[in-house]
Amino acid sequence: MKKLLTLAALVGVAGMGVANAAPVAATMVSVGSYSKSASSASPWTATGADTATWTFDVATNTLAIASGTYARVAIVGATPLMTHTMTGVSMSSGTAVGATWTCTEGAFGGIVGAHICGNYNFGSNFTNESTYSQSTPDAISATVTIGGDDVSLGVVQTLVSSYSNFAAATPVAGAAAGFQRYEFNNGEDLVVGAGDTATGFDAGYIFTFDVAAVSAADAADDGPITAVQAVGAVIPVGAN
Repeated sequence: MKKLLTLAALVGVAGMGVANAAPVAATMVSVGSYSKSASSASPWTATGADTATWTFDVATNTLAIASGTYARVAIVGATPLMTHTMTGVSMSSGTAVGATWTCTEGAFGGIVGAHICGNYNFGSNFTNESTYSQSTPDAISATVTIGGDDVSLGVVQTLVSSYSNFAAATPVAGAAAGFQRYEFNNGEDLVVGAGDTATGFDAGYIFTFDVAAVSAADAADDGPITAVQAVGAVIPVGAN
């Protein structure tokens, strides 16, 4: 018996080598960030509050928190720099969206006379005279009111300023058998010659994660289709 199947139906029945055409579970391997002062991406360590589970959609290039809370800290030596905490977040080539996001200041900024989350320094008197406000005007944003001789150093850290505009995820080696590893970054080269020696990035983030690989063998013996067709194709369903 032969049936006429559209491409969409064929993909649904046989797999046809269309890898991860919908969001699939992703296992986070590592998170890092680029900076002008480091020659490679600096690691972010999961805290005890980190319960995030993830999905990745290769068709839309979207990495998303499926459930739980993302909570990771950047550390300089033994001193916390800052902690990012977020829920319900989706990151893609466009603008990041999410339910909540916060940046919690660590001790390092006070040592060097700067507010890392607010992206300002304390001026010549080495005193924090400014105000960094979380969840303003919404749950994924923040604002800074500069006071005294403090000096703004650029854009305030928010979900949008930190986790938007990711390049297409890149398949890389390193995953266990049956899985594919990806690197997903929104790195920028703002200062020529500074930052990561391999990429030139001195700002942005990189997420490394694994997803289950889709085997071309899943589609074997379902008919001699030699090219993706825009219309239905007759194949012998049930011939296996």
